[in-house]
Amino acid sequence: MKERKMIMKKLVSFGLSLALAASALSMTAFAEEDKTITVAASATPHAEILEQAKPLLKEQGWDLEVTVFDDYVQPNLVVESGDFDANYFQHIPYLENFNEEQGTHLVNAGGIHYEPFGIYPGTKASLDELEDGDVIAVPNDTTNEARALLLLEANGVIKLKEDAGLTATVKDIEENPKNVEIQELEAAQVPRVKDEVAFVVLNGNYALEAGFSVAKDAIAYETSDSEAAKTYVNVIAVKEGNEDSDATKALVGVLKSDEIKQYINDTYDGAVIPFEDSADEAESETEVASEEATEAATETVSEAAETETEEATEVETDVKGEGVMTHEEYLAADVDAEVVIETYVQAKQSWWEDKATIYTQDKDGAYFIYNMPCSEEEYEKLVPGTKIKVTGYKAEWSGEIEVADVESFEIEDGEYIAKPLDVTDLLGKDELIDHQNELVSFKGMTVEAAGQDADGNDVPFLYNYDGSGSEGDDLYFNVSYNGETYTFTVESYLCDKDTDVYKAVEALQIGDKIDMEGFLYWYEGVNPHITSVTAAE
Repeated sequence: MKERKMIMKKLVSFGLSLALAASALSMTAFAEEDKTITVAASATPHAEILEQAKPLLKEQGWDLEVTVFDDYVQPNLVVESGDFDANYFQHIPYLENFNEEQGTHLVNAGGIHYEPFGIYPGTKASLDELEDGDVIAVPNDTTNEARALLLLEANGVIKLKEDAGLTATVKDIEENPKNVEIQELEAAQVPRVKDEVAFVVLNGNYALEAGFSVAKDAIAYETSDSEAAKTYVNVIAVKEGNEDSDATKALVGVLKSDEIKQYINDTYDGAVIPFEDSADEAESETEVASEEATEAATETVSEAAETETEEATEVETDVKGEGVMTHEEYLAADVDAEVVIETYVQAKQSWWEDKATIYTQDKDGAYFIYNMPCSEEEYEKLVPGTKIKVTGYKAEWSGEIEVADVESFEIEDGEYIAKPLDVTDLLGKDELIDHQNELVSFKGMTVEAAGQDADGNDVPFLYNYDGSGSEGDDLYFNVSYNGETYTFTVESYLCDKDTDVYKAVEALQIGDKIDMEGFLYWYEGVNPHITSVTAAE
């Protein structure tokens, strides 16, 4: 393994510094004489919406100070401590679970918006055109699949078991009059099949990526009175006891005003929708939604822990814990930002000085975890398939995106082993990097000369990238596809000289046709770490 030096900056939240400075001016949250409301928020759409609220609150005599946070932990902690008056970034299940896990005392002061699932046209433009045996694509992760199925039920396509709710899967379909085939795909893959299936069911961001106008193209979408909308509405959270303060009422009132509703509708093309509830029933509905959300989350976790598949390559449930990033959110995070992920061990590269480097993956993407503090006893438990929760910092090294400066990790219930994705046709294309660190395969590659020996003869592989090593060091070899040549590696810490793949590469001949599997590592371009080499079929 090549030596490297990584200089990682610990995340220092400028927003938190601002919060502490603000608290020095006012030690009492919601101090009436101060007339300042401090809110911690996520950037999009939360902080954007709050900016529109500033002049409206100013008219009422309130100054609104908004600080953007790029994690999902600090916004709650700074409200609990009293450094901030409120936050705006989370839905009810996350709030409830955070309180339970962290011992905080935060409450929902009002639901502001939700981000709806919608049914979008594929090969057909209307549900009236639905025919026997038509295919509808939906996301396959538990939460989003349930929301998709509930939406299909609300529009008469299927009927679910009475108690399915927000843990529904295709197994809960009780009636299917059109014999519709529900095609379960990774969320990011659903929009890509829109031209191959009758309809697709997408959340707002993926709909926009697919070229849909959420407002104009959705055949149907979740309404405010739907179970999903009530559960996943984004709320203003405050410390218990402040929910009825003048400041809280002013903040929530403005955010639910016609002016803000109009801004949301005009700005987000239906991907964000104002949450509507009646004033006299808001509190009771919130309590019911919270209870249902907590119950649903508990049931989901239990299901994930109890469900065992006949094959290790399948995951029935893969719900992220509260405060945990989705893979999409991880990719969107800035380098050096704190990240919290749940993922599954696929292979262990190395362990030394109580630090482990491992390849991990979930159903949505992969994470390379570098130098994670880990005892030898813990390292032994990290067998392929093991689910772990990791808190660290997003890092980049020569194009490789990884999790480094790990602060903590814990083993959780769950098991998943990824199947290799054939990315042969993506070689040389920009889309290949979308699968960085995933378990992938390459088919029908031709072995090319990797360099020359001391006598000037072409050789099929090198020990080390420049041929300076010997048996036991990394193996480098070149393969070609469609006229382009690529360098692949057998990383000796991952697959040492006694492994089948190491011996297979040592036995290669120039001109051999081979198939390969491995992890799509990146080093100044694609540099797969190969774990299997076989003769091409």
